[in-house]
Amino acid sequence: MQALTPCRLVSISYDVLQGLYARHACWLHWGRWVVEAQFLYKCRRETAFLRASAAERYAALHQDYPALEQQVAQYHIASYLGVTPETLSRLRAAAPGPAAVRS
Repeated sequence: MQALTPCRLVSISYDVLQGLYARHACWLHWGRWVVEAQFLYKCRRETAFLRASAAERYAALHQDYPALEQQVAQYHIASYLGVTPETLSRLRAAAPGPAAVRS
């Protein structure tokens, strides 16, 4: 795992987390919320790979994270979308709006 932009990272050991779960119900609810959110994200991402075209995945990424292309290298975006950098270039050129102008 690599941070591509400046960020803050918080880590907690498994044993400490289990202790918090045991002592405070709010942490147990928080942990459940995190796991459910990640599960839904994973399901949506896998569904997109099965049902959506590369162009549809690119459009969704651009809609959800409009400034991402200015912050992250194109090969990272291509990898996230499951396409080659060349395919991403074609998708960007075919997309309406500012992405087409930049190509």
